[in-house]
Amino acid sequence: AGPGDGRGGGLHPGPDFSVQAAAALSERAPRETHGLLDLLAGAHLIESTGADRYRFHDLLRAYATDQAHQEETTEDQHSALSRVAVWYLHTADAARAAVQTHHPSVLSPEQTRPAPLVAFDGQQDAFAWHRREQVNLLAIAQIAAQAGLDEIAWQLSATLHSLHIARDTFDDWQTMGHIGLEAARRLGDLRAQALMHDTLGTAYKDSRRLAQAGEHHQAALDLRTRIGDLPGVAESAGGLGLVHLWQRDLDASRTRLEQALAFYQQHGPYHRTGPALCGLAYVAADLGEHQQAARLAHQALAVYRETGADHYMHVDARLLLTRVAREAGDPAQAEEHMAEATAMLDTTSPPGLEALLHLEQAALHREQNHHDQALEAYWACETLQRSIGNRTGQALAYDGIGQTMRALGRLPEAIDFHTTAARILRDLDQPWNLAQTLAHLADAHADNDQPEQARQHRIEALTLLDGFTDPPAAALRQRLQELTTG
Repeated sequence: AGPGDGRGGGLHPGPDFSVQAAAALSERAPRETHGLLDLLAGAHLIESTGADRYRFHDLLRAYATDQAHQEETTEDQHSALSRVAVWYLHTADAARAAVQTHHPSVLSPEQTRPAPLVAFDGQQDAFAWHRREQVNLLAIAQIAAQAGLDEIAWQLSATLHSLHIARDTFDDWQTMGHIGLEAARRLGDLRAQALMHDTLGTAYKDSRRLAQAGEHHQAALDLRTRIGDLPGVAESAGGLGLVHLWQRDLDASRTRLEQALAFYQQHGPYHRTGPALCGLAYVAADLGEHQQAARLAHQALAVYRETGADHYMHVDARLLLTRVAREAGDPAQAEEHMAEATAMLDTTSPPGLEALLHLEQAALHREQNHHDQALEAYWACETLQRSIGNRTGQALAYDGIGQTMRALGRLPEAIDFHTTAARILRDLDQPWNLAQTLAHLADAHADNDQPEQARQHRIEALTLLDGFTDPPAAALRQRLQELTTG
């Protein structure tokens, strides 16, 4: 059975399908499959949705699915699902390779490559395929797990890791990670379990769900320590270091990132030293160590250039250099780094990174009293962060808008934006960002002749700062204490 009789197509789990996927499902050649699909489209049994893509009308899809389940043996159905799942897995692996990241394939050489696979013409083509197939890939992961194809379920999640990083598709990333983790547990495969914990840790970290991120990176670290996977231990240590960074536990972050860097410098792979150096540069920047931060960021960039790292890694390091120069009082140098970061940003860059670029751009404009440009950049950041569900990023944009409104003397609006930002950060348990936002809110209330509200917000901010001992936190604490007791 196959798409030619209208039944086999009903076994495809997604809403639409390509000629190649239908060919894999039906064990027919692509040319023959295309002809049969065109016949079905001509008879209005299916409809074309684009170049070489088709879908069933809803009622006909339900009928085709029902017919397939009635007329195919369970064994035939399982074989068909296995074929299409294997096709998606290997095509996803080809997309991973085309994206040209340093994430290696998790497929073993013994795994038979199905035909025909999609040939990708570079990153853009691979990302476009992922966009088209995103719903189908999630459906395949779910149905593979339900059908007992556990190896495919975790391998598909692991294979898509680099595409999920690049496109910030957090919901699918997390859902597939959990599907893969359960599948790896059923197999009793500790390495696969560690890999799934690692991908979930990164997904939660990048979407700033830091408590969950820490739990998964720690679980990966425990498993890798248990099985003696030393490169994996270094990778998990680096992941935990970044979680600690965003939680502003800077001493713990530096310890973990130095642990990862020392391993990579001694044992390789060399390309992994770049992200560890960049992470340490962020720690130094958060500690107010501007020269050290710049030195480490330049070292990271040198590794990125030597190893052909992804564009987004270069942009990340350039944005950090922009921030360091801005905070050190060198706007001309900051503008230079910002221009280089902007020039490297392209359509393959993650939307979350573009949002961070707009956030840094906005701070640069605001500090130079270019208020209209600052507001434009803050809103661009907010829009992108909302599109990917990063509420922390949205809150930071609202806080920046509030600061800009205060500079413009629009105090009620400033208070509204700071209040919104504070509400989000309180929900997300982000004490450092919340303390800064409350300090800004207090300043707006003070300017608006509301000293009691200002005092209350400063007292709350001081309470939140209790857990932080780094120099910038100490400076903010001192300022707030002076304003509260003055």
